[in-house]
Amino acid sequence: MITAVVVPCLNEEKHLEATCKSLGFGLGANSASDDETVLVLVDNVSDDNTLAVMEGVARLSPPGRVYIEFENERGYAPPRH
Repeated sequence: MITAVVVPCLNEEKHLEATCKSLGFGLGANSASDDETVLVLVDNVSDDNTLAVMEGVARLSPPGRVYIEFENERGYAPPRH
């Protein structure tokens, strides 16, 4: 069974990298090896560098394990849906 960790992101550039690393993603060669867990990062119309941090985490994670999505309705609930 695949487990998806969904992280709504609204101007989270300062803390997002540490959050992802605590979940085992974005660690380069030391990234999570559990093929059953994926990370879904949902940008919620951020106006800082959140998207660049998301892309960096995806780049430093195993292929196909980090998904970047977008939600135009602001707030933390809409991205979870």
